Amino acid sequence: MYQDNITYAAMIQSVDKSFGKLMELLESLELSDSTIIVFTSDHGGLSNRGNERKLATSNLPLRAGKGHNYEGGIRVPMFIKFPKVTKNSVSNEVVTGSDLYPTLLEMVGLPLQKEQHLDGKSFYTILKGEDSSNKNRPIFWHSPLSRPKSTGDRANTTVRKGDYKLLDFYEEGIIELYNIKDDIGETNNLAKNQPTKRDELLNLVKNWRKEINAYIK
Repeated sequence: MYQDNITYAAMIQSVDKSFGKLMELLESLELSDSTIIVFTSDHGGLSNRGNERKLATSNLPLRAGKGHNYEGGIRVPMFIKFPKVTKNSVSNEVVTGSDLYPTLLEMVGLPLQKEQHLDGKSFYTILKGEDSSNKNRPIFWHSPLSRPKSTGDRANTTVRKGDYKLLDFYEEGIIELYNIKDDIGETNNLAKNQPTKRDELLNLVKNWRKEINAYIK
């Protein structure tokens, strides 16, 4: 993709070169076949000019970006390299950052301790190309602080379960429901047209907030 922001382009090039040096070092030490490599991002690119800063990124066709719980903010690239992982494979399964810990433990054959607090779930079966038991589990995001002058996001709790995703903007009393499979850009709010699905996911959000004692400003 063409990039006309020379500073941002230079930063990306620097990451690429540094990653290449890391891979070369692992090869020279004969550690590449016994090293798990995870490359990912913490959020999507910037998407608005709330504070008039220039943008070097676009998340299209995804909606919004950094700070938001729309897909442009939470859907990020990730690849994992390990001999036991199916090479050149691609998966569309939904996973989240907290899943990495149990996944890495399973990949190296270490057990989870019963007393350990665990938010995530291993997706090692996905990496091996096997059927996933994660497909219909709910995944939650909670963003309790609105930032109208920077990223432009508003306080909300979000859940994704299967193809559906609900955003509860609890301070405003606004509910948004999207079918991500059919509407990746989150343009068609189904909250009024699909009340059963809306209420199902909204109950999940409310129970989850109560369960974890989520911070509400």
